[in-house]
Amino acid sequence: MNTRPENLALLLARFPENSHWLIEQYISKYSFQLKITKPRKLRLGSFRAARKGEMPVISLNNDLGLYSFLLVFIHELAHLVVWQQHSRRASPHGIEWKNNFRSLIDPLFEHHLFSAELRQGLERYFLKTPASFQHDVKLQRLLHALDGNGEFVTLGDIPDKEPFHLSDGRQMVKLERVRTRYKCFCPSNKRYYLVSPAAQIFRSENL
Repeated sequence: MNTRPENLALLLARFPENSHWLIEQYISKYSFQLKITKPRKLRLGSFRAARKGEMPVISLNNDLGLYSFLLVFIHELAHLVVWQQHSRRASPHGIEWKNNFRSLIDPLFEHHLFSAELRQGLERYFLKTPASFQHDVKLQRLLHALDGNGEFVTLGDIPDKEPFHLSDGRQMVKLERVRTRYKCFCPSNKRYYLVSPAAQIFRSENL
C-alpha cells in the first residue's frame, strides 16, 4: 500500500495510539488499497480480492471508534492473508481465517497493549471466533465504552412492548420471543420482523 506521510498520519489517527507501530508494519508488508467509506447498514468493513489489473481492497466504515476500527481492520486484513495463501480454496471465515486473525493480533497481546478487561474480552472471543465480534455482546459493550460512545443497549435489554429504533432509523415495538429472536412490529409499514436479541437498539427518549 503506497501512502504519503500526511495520509499515513491521518490514517493512523483512526487507530489506538499504542497500535500505530504494528499498523505501520502491516501497511508496509501487505499490498492493498484501503478505502474509508460511509457507514453501511450490514457491515463494518469488507475485503475484495484483486481483480485483473487492480489491487485487493479493504474498506472500513468511517464512523468506527478507535478500537472497533482496529479490530475490523485486522479482521479484513486476515481475509487478505488467507486469499494470498489459499486464493479461493478456503472458506470465508474458516479455520484459515481464524488462525490468521489471531496471528495478526497476537503482537498486541505479546506487548501487553490491551487493558486487562479488553484482553479478557478478546480471549473469550477467540475461543470461538465468530464471523463478527458484533455477535459477542459483552465485547460490543466494552468496545462501545472504550470508543467513547456511551451506553450500548441491545434488544434483549429492554422489556416487551417497549418501542425502540434500529440503527437504520426504523421504529419498532418489541413483542414476544420466537426461538432465538424477538418478534417486532414496525408501525410505519405494519410488518413484523424477527430481530436478534444482540442487535443494538436506541430507545426513543434518547433520540
